[in-house]
Amino acid sequence: MTKVHKVMNQVSSVSFEDKVATMLQMQALSFLNSKPQSTVGELAETLNMSSSSVAQFTDRLVKANLVIRKLDPEDRRIVRLSLTQIGEKELNKIQEELIVKMSEFLAYISEKDLKEMIQINKRLLRNFKAKKQI
Repeated sequence: MTKVHKVMNQVSSVSFEDKVATMLQMQALSFLNSKPQSTVGELAETLNMSSSSVAQFTDRLVKANLVIRKLDPEDRRIVRLSLTQIGEKELNKIQEELIVKMSEFLAYISEKDLKEMIQINKRLLRNFKAKKQI
């Protein structure tokens, strides 16, 4: 499983211009796309990372002009994160490229095996959610 995971990570890394979108970046951009105005803490919880690590990580996203930080008008101690228009475009581009790359990877699996793999993953997620581990 570790070797397959490593190959899938290599396949799913999408490069564009001078930026490299990792799965972690894609997860962060996807989360912020679905939940704009989230805090660093909320993003950290979603990515299962410490707030300080996510703060450093978001620095890179801000420098790449993919994410913006704004102070909460009601509580200036809170920083809100949102995608920029460039971030939205890059997310769409990354997702399209990822679909193509994953399709190539999954072409080695029969439809029957693919359906079984999906069912196994769904069961794992249900079990983890039931135990509040995700």
